[in-house]
Amino acid sequence: MKVGYLGPKGSYSGEALFKLNSLVDFEAIEISDFSTIFDMLQNRSLDYAIVPVENSIEGPVGIVLELMLKHDFVIQEETVLQIQNSLMALPNVRLSSIEKVLSHPQPLSQCKNMIAKLLPYAKVISCSSTAEAARLASLDPKSAAIGSPKNAELYKLEIILNSISDEEYNFTRFFLLGRTNRSRTGCDKTSIACSTYRDRPGALFSILSEFAFRKINLTKIESRPSKRVLGDYIFFIDMIGHREDLHVKEALSALVDKTSFIKIFGSYPAFQEKNNQGVRNA
Repeated sequence: MKVGYLGPKGSYSGEALFKLNSLVDFEAIEISDFSTIFDMLQNRSLDYAIVPVENSIEGPVGIVLELMLKHDFVIQEETVLQIQNSLMALPNVRLSSIEKVLSHPQPLSQCKNMIAKLLPYAKVISCSSTAEAARLASLDPKSAAIGSPKNAELYKLEIILNSISDEEYNFTRFFLLGRTNRSRTGCDKTSIACSTYRDRPGALFSILSEFAFRKINLTKIESRPSKRVLGDYIFFIDMIGHREDLHVKEALSALVDKTSFIKIFGSYPAFQEKNNQGVRNA
């Protein structure tokens, strides 16, 4: 069984992959970009793929949501990873000598204020992943990378700052994508995307009322441009419950006549992380 993730080895996606509960015996396949991950899953070169979908600081990972809209994969599981953005470089490199800061666009955005404060004259360079940034920094004494502390171990870098994030609370949510529908567990979520009819007063309220009437808890709602017409949006909605639960099934059925477009990404076990204080829900 092959599972694709945004590589190379040491990326946050790679860390999240090994937190999953539904995969036991698998081969992790490093892939350089999200489009290729989805293409390989489409042509069955992969059985599953793990992708980041949102971050607690920067919000949604837009390119992934757009690719999910274009393909018909099913969410198998979600997991949440605490992000520690460390600043690292070759041994004995000082802040004053760093001319370039490399990382994936998400961590760069999560750390933009600290970068401006600590390295105001450094050139900020986007890379395909945090692990790739660390690899490149290992080749250049004037570069520093931002990423997981594990990258420092893998690429023999020295951590200059343990955390360079603008905010202390930094978590990223990941989806495992596959092809089959998950059965009910009693502790599930369902994710959908839909669009309203344009120029219809109260259209969004009409959609949300179907959930409110049935007391369905929405854990996320966000909008993204449809890229078809200015002012036309697609809404991404997460809810508590499985698509086969009667109240969820009724709500989704009611949306068919109230939306111009609806796509169900799947129902899957809600993330629960065990800690010393008990269980934390995402």
